[in-house]
Amino acid sequence: MTTVCESRLKRCQEYHLNSLNLSYLSVPVIPSGIKSCSHITHLYLNSISLVLPPEEVSSCVNLRILSIENNKLTTLPTSFVKLVHLNSIILNKNPLVFLPECISEMKALEKIMASSCEIVSFPNWLVHLCNLQTLCFSNNAISNLPSSFGHLVNLKWLNLSSNKLESLPAMFQTLQNLCALFLNNNYFKEIPQFLRKLPNLGIIEMQYNSINFISDDAILDFCNVFSLDLRFNPMKELPLHWKGFSHIKIGDNHPELDCLE
Repeated sequence: MTTVCESRLKRCQEYHLNSLNLSYLSVPVIPSGIKSCSHITHLYLNSISLVLPPEEVSSCVNLRILSIENNKLTTLPTSFVKLVHLNSIILNKNPLVFLPECISEMKALEKIMASSCEIVSFPNWLVHLCNLQTLCFSNNAISNLPSSFGHLVNLKWLNLSSNKLESLPAMFQTLQNLCALFLNNNYFKEIPQFLRKLPNLGIIEMQYNSINFISDDAILDFCNVFSLDLRFNPMKELPLHWKGFSHIKIGDNHPELDCLE
């Protein structure tokens, strides 16, 4: 695997390639040769058994996309603050517990993927990354969001599924650009009312919660939503006078069986 890694590094250097993929090569320590690849804009280090923070990556100052998912990282190097052009960072499946604060200095970030990272608390500083458009914190242990979450006004896609959320902060209604919201497998007992005030919200998924009632007024307010998925909640059937609302999904039918209906 080391030979393959060295070969890819050499090729990247010689041909001045923009992308370097060392994924699945089982190189738990980043080779120092990556420092000669400061020109790359895309770097993929997925599933290589990384344990130590990859300081060497900080030399790649032109990075736009960094993917280091499915490793064993518990933190990130503070030197990542040098990655001032980074647009997207993918951290899924690393036992981080807390999202490293060095990310707060990456002001160009538009996308953070931190699913299955054992995160127990949403980082308050993250709300200052005003360019964020895509955010995924699914499959963690987050029980609440800060009231300042509404500062992420450019957010378009948000996945908070499989956490411990019971409610959303009222400032959530300032997310006027939000298009898709995923809150599956949490502890919601109702659909947050202020979601009705988000004009661009077209997809809401709240499967596997504790929702047992929706008022007629709420349904009318969500009539412009493309899809409202409430399957696997205590509420099992659409009232008869809702039958025209085909965009509302209620019951225990499995999503992958939809194509058969």
